[in-house]
Amino acid sequence: MSLLPLKVLRRPDNGPWRIEADGDRAAYIQFPQIRLTYQTEHGRVELRSPDAAQDPIDGMQRWCFENCGVRVDAKLRIDEQRNCLLIEAQVHNDSDASLRLQSLDLLHLDGDHGADLVLGESRNDWAVFQNGWQSWSASETLSMDDADTSPRIGLIRVQEEDYLNPGAAKPGRVRSDGVTAIVDRQSGCGLLLGFISGARQFGDMLLELGRPRLLLKRLRATLRFDGMLLEPGRSVRSETLMLGFFGPGAQPLELWAELCGERMAARVPKRKPVGWCSWYHYFRNIDEQEMRLNIERIAALRDRLPIEIIQLDDGYQDRLGDWLEINDKFPAGLDDLAQRIDQAGFTPGIWTAPFSCMRKSRVFREHPEWVLRDARGKPISGGINPMWGGRYYGLDMTHPGALEYVERCLGQMRQWGFRFFKIDFLFCACLDGVRHDPTSTRADALRRGLEAVRRAIGDGFLLGCGCPLLPAVGIVDCMRIGPDVTPLWDRPLVRRLLSDRHMLSANNALRNTITRAFMHRRLWFNDPDCLMIRRVDNKLSEDETRTLAAIIAASGGMLLVSDNMSKVDPDRLELAIAAAALQSENFLAVDLFARRRPELMLAQTPEGPLAVLANFEERSRELSFDVATQLGCSGRELCGRELFDGREVRAPGGVLRAKLEPHACLAVVFDR
Repeated sequence: MSLLPLKVLRRPDNGPWRIEADGDRAAYIQFPQIRLTYQTEHGRVELRSPDAAQDPIDGMQRWCFENCGVRVDAKLRIDEQRNCLLIEAQVHNDSDASLRLQSLDLLHLDGDHGADLVLGESRNDWAVFQNGWQSWSASETLSMDDADTSPRIGLIRVQEEDYLNPGAAKPGRVRSDGVTAIVDRQSGCGLLLGFISGARQFGDMLLELGRPRLLLKRLRATLRFDGMLLEPGRSVRSETLMLGFFGPGAQPLELWAELCGERMAARVPKRKPVGWCSWYHYFRNIDEQEMRLNIERIAALRDRLPIEIIQLDDGYQDRLGDWLEINDKFPAGLDDLAQRIDQAGFTPGIWTAPFSCMRKSRVFREHPEWVLRDARGKPISGGINPMWGGRYYGLDMTHPGALEYVERCLGQMRQWGFRFFKIDFLFCACLDGVRHDPTSTRADALRRGLEAVRRAIGDGFLLGCGCPLLPAVGIVDCMRIGPDVTPLWDRPLVRRLLSDRHMLSANNALRNTITRAFMHRRLWFNDPDCLMIRRVDNKLSEDETRTLAAIIAASGGMLLVSDNMSKVDPDRLELAIAAAALQSENFLAVDLFARRRPELMLAQTPEGPLAVLANFEERSRELSFDVATQLGCSGRELCGRELFDGREVRAPGGVLRAKLEPHACLAVVFDR
């Protein structure tokens, strides 16, 4: 999983330098720069590094450049163990005036001024892995012919991606958040770029190639300071960027996730959480009686279905934001419910959206100073949710009063007896507004809010959702890594009309479960969202339900079922039992960089390797997967059993072949 050895080259005349894969002239970066953008009372300033760094000292390359008292100290160091370059910087304000920091490019290639990136012989077969900004944002590999699109409607875009950094909707220009891999599909050679810390600034990458000759126009890795105030005599440290080259068959994103998890002290549970959630059957129509009935039914299934967590979702609060004011659907109170769940032998769980509120909520009316507002004092909307009755808003997580309120609400829930906490719509802490603390960035505000939640719940289990990813590492135990699943495979017409790659659907949830597998057990435990096994009130077909169960199980992530358990047919119950029982590790998409939608997956189980073939297209197809080559035993015949029905499956010559109907899959556990 290591990267190719790395060299940093400089010309004898102290001129421009380049970063290359040692011994491979077909993989290098030429003329990189560092750029700082900030605002003064006189206007916008862009400060660029000189063409050459200072001589290496103690194995570290240094850059120091300044303008009018604003100074950038940058350090570049090769990690010899992992063959990657680490870049970080510190910005100092040595002037007499305050300034507003906008962005810092720790890597900037300007193709119009001779900079270049070379991977292989041609750029015709380049592809870029795009990691989305938050839980619900699409993650997939885009070719140079694919358009990086954003939702057309602003109130949808703000809920699903970083609306301050929209896609260009044209081929040859791709953004990515936190990490990216640029791959030459023909040679298998690639470049890995990723921020291995992210507590205080959001980081993103952009690759842009000119048309029609695909010359490099721009490559940058940028940290966002969001206009934070930097006063005279103060300084701020950047997050750390890693850079490395890799060859065919490498898994560079796994290495990035390992480094990021180490740097940010990731919390990773020892075993797979299995539970039940009220949302995807009842939605906001849940009540005390239905919770009690499901507790009884799940308890009766204890010997067969190993559910440990019972989680109450949205629908108990009087209004969004007033988390301790319980509506009349729960007359006995949530402390009584938590006690009932605990006495039945399960972990009590509860949902909140702690950084969100509605206009009609008590917290909005009584504490307007806690609500994020724009420069004119107008509350900033995080979007529209019809189930809540309209627009919702974000709280300022740099305001001491708002932080204390969040900590008090979650702390009270812990006192009621809840030990599993799902916190949702967390992006609301990152809305672009005027904050109580002007020295904060959006990422920093989110981190402060998450830290308040962790203080409140102590060692309780924390699941993040709707959350920009990197600021949560080291705080959450588990993270939703895709859009909401739904009892419907897809809405293609709506998706096209809205230009919405992120929209909730089973299809999109599975896409991210596959493409973000590298985060699992490195940054947190992945949450692929719920498994729905009922036939009533469910438009998923038999094939689609089995595909959902197979990929969730194979991913090794968290598994929550979300049905009225009295309405589940026996055969569908067996599907959930088999999915919950599977112990799967090292799940990966073998063809992650080969196509936009991976369809070949491999994992390890105690019984042997698990291979998954999935047909995500709208037509029947013949698919094949050379499993033996992936396992290092090319040509060897493999024998195994289908994951759910146990029928024997053979792979002559080690190649698994199947004709699959639309949205169907084949999952086979092979003998060792």
